[in-house]
Amino acid sequence: MSIKTKVAVAGIILTTVLLFTYVSLRSGSVESDYVKTLTAQSDRIAISFAGFEKDKAPAARNLNRFLATMNSEHANMALLAVADTSNKVLAGGKNDRYISDRDLFDEITGAFTRGDFAPRQNAAYTVRYYEQTKFYIFVKETPSGRLLIAYPYMLRGRLMVKLLLEIALIVILAVLFTTALYLYLVRHEAPVLPLNRKTAVRETGSVPDEDTGGDAGPRAGGPAAEALAAISSRYTGAVVSLYIINDSMSALEKHLEFADGSHSPIGAAVDSIDTTDEIGAELKRDSTLVLNRSRKLIIPIMYRGDLIGAVGVSRGEAFSGPDIADLKKSSLDLSRAIGTGLAL
Repeated sequence: MSIKTKVAVAGIILTTVLLFTYVSLRSGSVESDYVKTLTAQSDRIAISFAGFEKDKAPAARNLNRFLATMNSEHANMALLAVADTSNKVLAGGKNDRYISDRDLFDEITGAFTRGDFAPRQNAAYTVRYYEQTKFYIFVKETPSGRLLIAYPYMLRGRLMVKLLLEIALIVILAVLFTTALYLYLVRHEAPVLPLNRKTAVRETGSVPDEDTGGDAGPRAGGPAAEALAAISSRYTGAVVSLYIINDSMSALEKHLEFADGSHSPIGAAVDSIDTTDEIGAELKRDSTLVLNRSRKLIIPIMYRGDLIGAVGVSRGEAFSGPDIADLKKSSLDLSRAIGTGLAL
């Protein structure tokens, strides 16, 4: 599993745990805040009723207009009913969004007239469940009569915005943490990949010629070199190059090159492939690049999901589909040799 995959899984787990903990600890306080807003809203409705046509008796007031005004001002209200001092319902209305059944409306108002909604001591409301919905029911006493006000448990307005912002903050913090963890692991664990300086030594050392005592040129041996030599021998006129990722993970640098089965010195000016541009992005996705009308191939070498090198193959004539498949297979074998820590 690559570092990116591990960090992604860790991020998902972290976010899930944080959200679960937040919901577990915050749900009680959220409901408490919600009820406080409903209590204040019910008090305002009771004050409005006490001042509405106060010179008239409750039965003589235009209660339908009062109900319409309150329903328009308080869209979260499910039911509002007005009763006189003898607890006889004079008028009532419901919000079809929350209570669509007329029988349910009659059931709630009937319970109100029977006094079933008397709240517990020191409580401002009564909780009831209707149609799998939790309702907060307030009974407000006024000098002119009694009010029945019911609200569903449905968060909205500023409280909903506050909750969404808190959840968004948790998600952002989790993303920032996992991003920092990913950058830390990439920066500090990249050097301990199996591909290191012991296994990816640049082939620029030279050995003396036994016959002349002069420089016989750079050495090239080991499984990686043998694989490159075999590829270059199999395709006449092909130049096969091995690129290795550098310590900063920013470029693929040429380490070996073979032509017609023989090692070719790479010279002082080292060729490289930038891994931070579009070409590098394609190689990191394990995509083989077919360039120059199929006459040049760049085949990525992957190890545990990470780009550790590439094989460049070029010649004067185009490579066929079977040729490309064979070269990709050979590069896969080469990745095993490099990835398991074998010397070049």
